[in-house]
Formats: sequence, structure tokens, C-alpha cells
Amino acid sequence: MDTTPDSEFPGIIFDLDGTLVDTLDDITEAINVLFEQRGLETLSRRRVRALIGQGLKHLIVLASGIEDADRVTELVEAYRPLYTERMLNQARLYPGVAEMLDGLSRLASPMAILSNKRDEFTGPMCEALLGKWRFVSWQGTMNEEDRKPNPDSALKIADDLGRSTADVIFLGDSTTDVLTAQNAGMRSVAATWGYRDLSELEAANPDHIINHPSEFVAIVQSYGDR
Repeated sequence: MDTTPDSEFPGIIFDLDGTLVDTLDDITEAINVLFEQRGLETLSRRRVRALIGQGLKHLIVLASGIEDADRVTELVEAYRPLYTERMLNQARLYPGVAEMLDGLSRLASPMAILSNKRDEFTGPMCEALLGKWRFVSWQGTMNEEDRKPNPDSALKIADDLGRSTADVIFLGDSTTDVLTAQNAGMRSVAATWGYRDLSELEAANPDHIINHPSEFVAIVQSYGDR
């Protein structure tokens, strides 16, 4: 992480899972190990993909079908060490992300990451996979109330980026990310390479939909040229 760079270009907030990093295989493995230990039915990779994006508790509830609060809490706590052991086994940057970040770095756009992944996982993952690039901050979820699409964290990050909300672009792969940007008064860009289908992204009405990370650099540059 680094201090805010001077730039004529917009500030950037990225989602993490499904946008910068493909984490699906490690999450699926951790969930299924947990469920096997508890005698619960395991899930396909496709099913886990459909459930990712709204935080760990939400994932556990939908994946298990369990709604009892105490049991959900126990599953969440049991998942944490299982995922910690596996979170960097297969996680990787999506094709084109490294080049995108290089391009944005040349523009000196101030960048940050806001994830619904727990903060205890977000920091180590960003350090390991994204530490070579300059980010003003990276932040995961610390409590259920603050997770996206609540805009409070995004608004705070805009201040850290040194930008008004209208001069921040939020790139994510889910309707949750689009809604967060809309709630915060930011421009929204939806990525099709992540965990949501195109029809779902279109229904959220983002400002832009892109199919490859290289397109995002062009969008940022176009706003800086206005």
C-alpha cells in the first residue's frame, strides 16, 4: 500500500474475488471439506460460484440451508482455518489483470480494493498476489452491517483516494458491486469474467460492462481526458 499519487485520472475501487483474483477453487474446497466434516451435502464449483459475493455468513447460510444462528456461527468459525490453509493454493490473477494494473499505474490513478471477503483473508491475499502494485488501501469486511452494498466504506475510501465520489470508478463482477457504486454516487463498471452471468449484470444497469481487463484502462483514460 502507498500514499495517494497525484493524477488527473479518476480514482479506482476494485472488488477482489471474481474481479482481480479467481478464488473459486480454494473457496469450493474449503466449503466442501467443512461440509464433509459436518455430514452436509457438498457443493459443485458452479453452485459455489453462484453464491459468492455477499460475505461469508451469507455463503454459509445459502450453501448449507441452515438458518439457526448459533449453528451458522459455528460453521463460519470452523470455515476460517480451513480457508486460511487453502486460500492461496489455487488463487490467481485473472488473465489481463496484471497488465491492467500496470496500465493504471502508468496513469497514476489512485487505487484501492473493497471486498466482502473477511478482512482477515483480504489483507494476506492482497499482499501475496497484488503487493507489487501501489494501492492506497485494501479492505475486507469486518462486520455484517458494513459489507457492500452499504456505501459507507466506499465513501471513506473515496476520501482516502483524494477524489469526489463522482470522480471514482468502481469495478466489480457482481450486482452487489454495481449497487455499491450507485449507492455511493460513483461510476460503475461490471466485469463479465467473474462470478455473475451477463444477464444479471445488465439488469443492474452499470455505466459500463466490459469483457476483458484491458477495456477498463481505456475507460479510466477516457474519463481523465474529459
